Amino acid sequence: SKQGNMTKYRPAVLIGFLFCATLFLYHNGGNSVNNFRRRLEERRYLQFDPSTILRKSRLKIGGGTVAVIINTPKTGTGGLTNSFVRNFKCNDVEDAFPNVAHYGCEDGKDVLRTHYPDKGAEALAVIRPLFQEREKCVVVTAIRDPRTWLPSLFMQNPYGGRKLCNADISREDFFEKYHEWLITENERIRETSVQAYPALLAHFGSTSLAHEFKKMDASGGYSLLSMPDPLGPFNDCELLFLRMEESANWAGIISKVVPGVTYRRNKSRGEECPAIASHYHALQQYEYTEAEKRIIVGGDADVAEYFSVYGLLDGKEQTQSQLQLPPAIANPPKLGMAPGAVALILNTPKTGTGGLTNTFSRNFRCADGLDSFHKVAHYSCHNGMDVLRTHYPSHAAEALAALRPNIQERTQCLVVTSIRDPRTWLPSLFMQSPLGGRSMCKADVSREIFFEKYHDWIMTQTTHIQDTIIQVRPPLLQHFGSTGLEDEFKTMDANGGYSLLTDPDPIGAFANCKLLFLRMEDSQNWPSIFDAVMPGVKYTKNKSRSEECPAIASHYQALQDYHYSEEEKDIMTGRNVNIAAYFNVYGL
Repeated sequence: SKQGNMTKYRPAVLIGFLFCATLFLYHNGGNSVNNFRRRLEERRYLQFDPSTILRKSRLKIGGGTVAVIINTPKTGTGGLTNSFVRNFKCNDVEDAFPNVAHYGCEDGKDVLRTHYPDKGAEALAVIRPLFQEREKCVVVTAIRDPRTWLPSLFMQNPYGGRKLCNADISREDFFEKYHEWLITENERIRETSVQAYPALLAHFGSTSLAHEFKKMDASGGYSLLSMPDPLGPFNDCELLFLRMEESANWAGIISKVVPGVTYRRNKSRGEECPAIASHYHALQQYEYTEAEKRIIVGGDADVAEYFSVYGLLDGKEQTQSQLQLPPAIANPPKLGMAPGAVALILNTPKTGTGGLTNTFSRNFRCADGLDSFHKVAHYSCHNGMDVLRTHYPSHAAEALAALRPNIQERTQCLVVTSIRDPRTWLPSLFMQSPLGGRSMCKADVSREIFFEKYHDWIMTQTTHIQDTIIQVRPPLLQHFGSTGLEDEFKTMDANGGYSLLTDPDPIGAFANCKLLFLRMEDSQNWPSIFDAVMPGVKYTKNKSRSEECPAIASHYQALQDYHYSEEEKDIMTGRNVNIAAYFNVYGL
């Protein structure tokens, strides 16, 4: 059902989103990926069910299919690319995109090959700007045991063994050069090892590399991830994650996931360099010293996990590295009202949107709202600051990309959203709805009739209620690496009504922003919360619905004690896990 729910988040994307997607860069992405995935580590307790991956892909092969090979160097990139190029009947490679090889193929198919997720995202946005075109989109990446990967990288490196391919050299000297390369090129090794798959796994909602390895163990060497960040550049694609140690199974795996594509591997390094083939194979048994491992890992949590899942580090070292979590949220990183600051109010209707927007527009000293973007109110403010207000994540992404195209400009970027008890939220939504209580604001109506109209509205406007509940909060929380509403509520309980999420998808729409998640039941604390998170911003609430409609104020207040029948709750939930989670955290 989760995959079904995800379809609700697929935005009806306009061509304008092309501009947004092409600019989803993730400079300084290593740290962002580490932080984002550490947030996801809290999901490790989830039990693995092999049936979740031992299934057929939903990928539809035919005209317009696109394969995006985004792979760590020396993990089968050439063989994977050539397999798709040959089976898709592609033309020669084109240099249409920086750091991306693009092959135009028969029947409108395309193949992209790169080692950089951000560059792959830019190219995909150009050739498939609309998400609806991506039902035939597969992203492919692979991982390889460092005991074989490091020697292969060494042989490719001009500062390593490339010049030794045809050399007459003793094994002792060969190993000595390998050791020197490990020590002197450790930074490049570290960056190369995690430049591709960690960002992709985080983007596609993976909980950890260890969890993917459990899937691979059950499936014979692959994991298929079908739920990318709904606000990210690979929305509606699938990710095929392969393990090179089972490359003998790749032909069967690829033909199952991408029917009609036959895999054929490239030559191995040993076949290419027969003069030193025995030395090269001996490197796979190389005993890495603790000093070598320590200098290669360099404190990077993703590299530590990579070494650990292959048994090159013990679990204790891995855990210590991964538990270097950000400071407690009770002491949040402060954002200032500095020149260029941007506040994005991306909120569910009737959860304080007006008050939040007015608070920022007043404190940022903004001009009147502009109609610069579709379904987004834009306020241009003093010192180059901006305020955006919308109920639609996709349109918020477009507007932010236009205002702050480079993520380095987003160091003072705050996304704000909130949540409200359904017992007070539903009556407020009812009073706003033209098919609900809007016309009754000044009416002379009995409480019995008022309650009857409320029941009728719940039963007849179910789709509107459901869509309004899930249109903002679930995709936004997923994008910022939340582990679930229940965990956010625990944080809110500890903090007096808020949670601050600082690790968004590093290649997603809100990269480098922070998310302030507020609970309306603690709105009396909002002034102090804003003072803690963004000093200088003074919160002022708007009028309540009862103040606006004094004639029916007592009826409206009584709705907050309305007893919802099982029938009413069932029809509103509609088996949607996000709505069920929302009702559950409030005890409904």
